[in-house]
Amino acid sequence: MSDETAAEPSICIGCGLCCDGTLFVRGKLTPDEASKIPAAHKVTGVSEGEQVSFRQPCVHFDGSGCRIYSDRYAACRKYRCEVLKAHEEGLLDSATARGRISEARDLIEAVTSVDPEARSWAARRRLWSELAEAVKDATGPERAALGRRLLNVVALDAFLDKHFRKKSDEGDRTGKA
Repeated sequence: MSDETAAEPSICIGCGLCCDGTLFVRGKLTPDEASKIPAAHKVTGVSEGEQVSFRQPCVHFDGSGCRIYSDRYAACRKYRCEVLKAHEEGLLDSATARGRISEARDLIEAVTSVDPEARSWAARRRLWSELAEAVKDATGPERAALGRRLLNVVALDAFLDKHFRKKSDEGDRTGKA
């Protein structure tokens, strides 16, 4: 581990970007987890062939942490964002890692202050397309305002792609491995 002390919590705890829909649309479940969803965790399952997933944002994320952390899903136990991996490998110190999380939150705020529904990746994808189309027909101040909104959405996802998502997942935001 890097420079963390026993008193300092993991940079992962409280971040929540992989839980709140910011990074992913859904997370994959093991067959055992999938069979327990309705009774044990009351999460709506999403079928994709044989794969069952849970929707993001996760119902177990309370805004600051996971309510079932000790019993969290296997995908959640296994997943490491790029910031966390770099921190665990000693490539980022705690302050820099926390700074990246803070910068992501600032970019999210810039987007959601104008488009509150755009917190989730799926909503941002729809908004991105809608804004790109709207900019084509707009003029003057309206075009400038639409362009700023579009730029904020693009900047947010570019930042998340660069610092949080696995490079191999760039075209696939369907869920955690």
